[in-house]
Amino acid sequence: DRSKLSKRQESIGIEYFKEKGYAPIALLNFLGVAGGGFGKQESCNPEDLDTLCSKFNLESVNTGSCIVDLRKLDLFNHNYLVQQLSNDRLTTNLIKELRVILKKKYGKRYEKEEKNLPDSYIKKILLCYKDRMHTLNHLVESDMEYLWTVVEWEEIVEKLSKMKIPATTVAKFKQVGCFLSDLSESEFTQDNLTQKLREMCVQLEVSYSSMMRALRVIFTAQKDGPGISEIMDMLGKKRSLEKINFVVGKMHNNDTGISES
Repeated sequence: DRSKLSKRQESIGIEYFKEKGYAPIALLNFLGVAGGGFGKQESCNPEDLDTLCSKFNLESVNTGSCIVDLRKLDLFNHNYLVQQLSNDRLTTNLIKELRVILKKKYGKRYEKEEKNLPDSYIKKILLCYKDRMHTLNHLVESDMEYLWTVVEWEEIVEKLSKMKIPATTVAKFKQVGCFLSDLSESEFTQDNLTQKLREMCVQLEVSYSSMMRALRVIFTAQKDGPGISEIMDMLGKKRSLEKINFVVGKMHNNDTGISES
């Protein structure tokens, strides 16, 4: 916001940046650009500590107006994540870091679902969002929660009722599961699902918009967010079907006020 840095600001302490998810090496590179000592830097690609030390020149350190562009820190951290994801060993380290963040954020809800979140799944999510995220914390924002946790049954019932999803749509959930189970893994992609979901609604004689709202409740319990085809692509076939079949099973047992008929 171009305001001057002050020691009274919360966002000047190291712990603040740590909690926000910035990597130490990204912060070091950012400070080097802000304070000088490294000559003219054309890009925001982070360099390792040894390289920074070899480049440092005390005579190049300068004073400034105390106004810093924190967007550069985002770029440094984004490029750091991209670098990590280009190497299998470093990607494994990122996955471990993200698991720590997930456990801290969601607690028992994450632990309950952890068995369904193998490293291969987390790697897929990281690679899909690498061009959009500046820190790993991006992956635990509210619209990303569906990737890591299970929506509670009571919340699904409440949202279906609140959003006035027609009973005729709800009654088709079992058939939705059957339709999707017939798709191959290779067909379970965002581009392909967009068309397949429309074909499904025509086949089931149900409103497309109504069914998409219903599926959003099942998958995320949210009113807005990514498109359903993107959500299902991220979840994968197995987890998408598990979430649908969970609801179908509850309806069959008539656990609450909604039913298959």
